[in-house]
Amino acid sequence: MENKDYWFGLRSYMYVDIKDGNMLLYNTINGEYLETAYVKNIELISQLSDFNNLGFTLLSRENQKDIRIHEFVMNILNNGMGDILDVNSTKNKPVRLIPILNLQKDVDKLIKTENNCVLIGQDIYHYLIELNIYLNSLCTKECPICDEYCKQILCCTRGADFQELPIGVLKNVFDQVSFFVPKRINLLGGDVFKYTDIDKLSDLFQNYNGRIYLYFNYKNYQIHNLLTYINIEIIINFPVDNILLEKVFSSVCMSNTTFHFVIEDEDQYNQSKMIIKNFLIEKYILNPIFNNNIEFFSENVFLKKEDIFSNVISMREIFRNQKMNANNFGTLYILPDGEVKANMNTLPLGDIKTDSLLNLIHKEMIENTAWRSIRNISPCNKCLYQWLCPPLSNYEFVIDQPNLCDIKF
Repeated sequence: MENKDYWFGLRSYMYVDIKDGNMLLYNTINGEYLETAYVKNIELISQLSDFNNLGFTLLSRENQKDIRIHEFVMNILNNGMGDILDVNSTKNKPVRLIPILNLQKDVDKLIKTENNCVLIGQDIYHYLIELNIYLNSLCTKECPICDEYCKQILCCTRGADFQELPIGVLKNVFDQVSFFVPKRINLLGGDVFKYTDIDKLSDLFQNYNGRIYLYFNYKNYQIHNLLTYINIEIIINFPVDNILLEKVFSSVCMSNTTFHFVIEDEDQYNQSKMIIKNFLIEKYILNPIFNNNIEFFSENVFLKKEDIFSNVISMREIFRNQKMNANNFGTLYILPDGEVKANMNTLPLGDIKTDSLLNLIHKEMIENTAWRSIRNISPCNKCLYQWLCPPLSNYEFVIDQPNLCDIKF
């Protein structure tokens, strides 16, 4: 920069956050970022959002004499984060649009204006992306901490009492989804093969054009014609019955099967990798499970700063994180007794035997048990990376800790 006055502005793809005397500039195109705690640098950037400045502010000769401001601006320019224009070479002060989150149907605003009826309509059906249906609660296997699995990952679970979703209720559900088709329906149990009307399930699928997935523990595997035309999701927990597992591998069609390994420690992780290698498994998911194994989680699940910045985060994702939870949004769970939840760790929304899916979706949008749970409480709301972090997950629910990270300011 020469010794002259400039108009200075950030490019429209830059995300800015300021908290407790610290500032983050994040490039949503390439993932590059700058941080500063120097008050005059923060003041300079803050001026850009002033309504009267409209995205550009004066960078005077006097400002540039401050070496810390000069170096900061040069870093911005060299990293493609902003621009300067010679004041004398421009007839008018330049203008640049600054990205602002402004939703047409902001739920919180609609609730405040008592206009939440706007949420009810044809479009609300499209909010349902995934439907998880627990057919029954019966299972004769006694897996350790069985009831904890389903609170953290999509998994089968055993109930204390025998419960089963009547086939008539299930038919009603499929009749409803035939009109708006969520992307996937997951069928789970208990032991799904003990569902009384399992042979009638295929009739329900005829008018549904989405994908259907059947989840079950490998110990409950049975040969059934249902497995020939839907996607199979097999859960493997430890300790493993190797003889039984080998029979499963030799019987299922590997092309439409995904294996889910439930992992609590390093040893189980290593066993999983060995099984994957030995059986040439191509489609698998490794699922950490919290069981007071905080050291394992701290080392392998908790976020570190480098994890946050390992992938480019778009402006759309940042804005999304401020309004909705991408892990939960659009998902409903129907339990064997008919209860419906938006998350397995939250209170029921209603009962599928008496409530329509439309009303349950609307209720979740208003009451927000899970779909719009965001990082807006301490310590996340004091962190520069608040909206760059992934949304709250089931692990935060189970561990009862809002920030699963080791980031400190």
